[in-house]
Amino acid sequence: MALLTSVEFDVRLNEICKQYGLTEYREWILANNSVKNTTLLYHTSMHMDGVALLCMDLLPESAKENRDEVFSLLAAALIHDMDHSLGEFSDEVNIQNALSALRDWIWQSDSNPDFKRLEKEIEKLILITQFPYTEDRVPQTVYEKVLRDADILWGVMPGRAATIVDGLRGELVSAFPQYAFNDHRLLNFVYDRIDFLRSLVFCTEQAKRMFERYVIQHKLEMLDYIN
Repeated sequence: MALLTSVEFDVRLNEICKQYGLTEYREWILANNSVKNTTLLYHTSMHMDGVALLCMDLLPESAKENRDEVFSLLAAALIHDMDHSLGEFSDEVNIQNALSALRDWIWQSDSNPDFKRLEKEIEKLILITQFPYTEDRVPQTVYEKVLRDADILWGVMPGRAATIVDGLRGELVSAFPQYAFNDHRLLNFVYDRIDFLRSLVFCTEQAKRMFERYVIQHKLEMLDYIN
């Protein structure tokens, strides 16, 4: 995957959304998501957009031939963290918020009948992103595997230091008060995050390679950011 400028990113995502009839859907999400886009928060539309694009990079070319499955994958990625509680509630609640948002869209919009036809598949994909990961939600299809991997990998990509150290850490403080702001605790957070990332199991070989390519840089960027 080539690293893109913000302009290149927007152009490519817009092209993909247009190709799959998701432009109006994405615009609705951006307008209605209770979490507004900022680098100081983690679970924003920027995250969901990034995960969607990563899904297309991780997806094998042969899997892109099934339009319904790709449509469902992108639809799930673009909404999977909508109306996130940002650490106030469990991820089970966050996932239910995303599912409710999807149903709101389907109820309000008749512009694309694919949503109603593929609703159950989109919902199943959204559930794959719920953390902690459990044995009853192990990704089975290539689309489930790609979404799980992309959701993890987005936070490791270059340029995420502020989003992780300020945004994600801020979400975790209520559950992990040891990450409250001070220099020593920030350092602990950085090293704990790398240990946590290395404990995760990626489902696709390409995601594994990308993780190994970027994880050291991710660590160094975070250390540089807190110093």
